[in-house]
Amino acid sequence: MAEAFGQPGPAPAAVIVLQQRHSTLAGFTTLPRDRPMLSPALPVARPDFYLAPGAATPEVDFRFHSGRLLLRGVSCPEDAAAFYDRLFRPLTPYLAGLDHGEVALTLALTRLDADSANQLLTLADLLNNAQAKGSRVHCHVFHDEDDARLQAFHRVLAHEFPGLLAAPLAQVA
Repeated sequence: MAEAFGQPGPAPAAVIVLQQRHSTLAGFTTLPRDRPMLSPALPVARPDFYLAPGAATPEVDFRFHSGRLLLRGVSCPEDAAAFYDRLFRPLTPYLAGLDHGEVALTLALTRLDADSANQLLTLADLLNNAQAKGSRVHCHVFHDEDDARLQAFHRVLAHEFPGLLAAPLAQVA
């Protein structure tokens, strides 16, 4: 999936990212050098945002500098509103300031609960607003073949926000 984010630039020495679980450094850790998140060729208006996956939460990799947003894994957090609020805080101003830019969201979820689905509809609304202001927005939705809830979510997304979906529903490899 990393190749979907384009050509990486030289790796920075370290990038500080927020961790979902407590670590020895009070919730922070460094990103390995082999996972670059900054490209010197592109101006960085806001720092990229990364959350490591947890047992009930997805990996979140928002690469604002390249317009690539990724949610991958299980999305069944105990408090979906609090979890997704952490994502909406940096995402909302980014989308508001996109100014006719391009953004692509990849949802590669293996499990989805009802509360997360509601939060993802809020995310779709944010993307739809950016699209209405002239930005090019593409959503790619992948699913686990056994997850009827994610398939139903895709149908709702296609009905409520038909201009967002870049391709038909596909299975997670």
